[in-house]
Amino acid sequence: MGKSTIEVQMDICFRHSKRNSYLSRRRYAGSCSPFVTYLNDVFKLQNLRNLHDKHVATYITERQNQGISAKTILNDLCAIRYLHDLIQNPRYELSDNRSLEEKYGLALDKASVVNGDRSWTNEEFDRMLELATDLNREDIKDAMTLAKELGLRVTEVIAMSRAQVEKALRTRIHTVKGEAKNGKHRDVPLSYTAERILRRLLQVTPRGGKVFVKEGEKVHQVANRIQQFINYHREKIVTTEGELRRVDRRYGTPRELTMHGLRYNYVQDRFETELSKEGVTDREAAQKITKEIGHNRTNVLDVYKGK
Repeated sequence: MGKSTIEVQMDICFRHSKRNSYLSRRRYAGSCSPFVTYLNDVFKLQNLRNLHDKHVATYITERQNQGISAKTILNDLCAIRYLHDLIQNPRYELSDNRSLEEKYGLALDKASVVNGDRSWTNEEFDRMLELATDLNREDIKDAMTLAKELGLRVTEVIAMSRAQVEKALRTRIHTVKGEAKNGKHRDVPLSYTAERILRRLLQVTPRGGKVFVKEGEKVHQVANRIQQFINYHREKIVTTEGELRRVDRRYGTPRELTMHGLRYNYVQDRFETELSKEGVTDREAAQKITKEIGHNRTNVLDVYKGK
């Protein structure tokens, strides 16, 4: 038996998408496939343009009744929104998780139990930058600093294009585009340190090129190379303070230093900055910062704050 009309539509959407890495697209497609089959079987939906909140809410309820884990369901929602962004001229916008809960009485489990902080100490960060300089790896130094200053994932740093840099320097806002994990664009305020680095990198990046990716390279190759550098050298710069900060509460052992840990530093630093402003509440700061790091749920910030 052949594929349904909307299954074919989904295949076309993913086939033509260039957002994210190949592995990420494959993962999203794997999550969306049972969803689209459900739409065909239960709702007899003929056109993905008609995808609506009610379809999503009913599917999530079915998944919960099947005993699917909360983490998997949240990943499903991320994949569904990714697919929705690929649809040409959709008739409806899809609501965020909180709105789905309020409109349809869903009980989406929140972020999983926080197992500890993953941020770097200032000493660890400075020592890694010094090590990169000593080894003539200015690319590592720049990528790590931009990740910390802008709250970017490693692939979001590496995929940064000259056009993005030019726009960021004009507007003082860095726009994360299709390289984002969920494919959604987001805006991040440009710090003074990030601006200084981008102005320098702009001078050596060819038009139409990417800041960290040379001709013949792939984004994931460069990203892996940077993480391998950190993995190889982190034991040289780790501190007792950092190990205590990063203790995994499940096992009592410290988490390793990673590039992703710099997003924790970004969130913590941004909270300090926002809450230092007169009249800004914790909730208002959370609503602002959660958008800057590309999440739909403010409670996920508790993970990044290590609370």
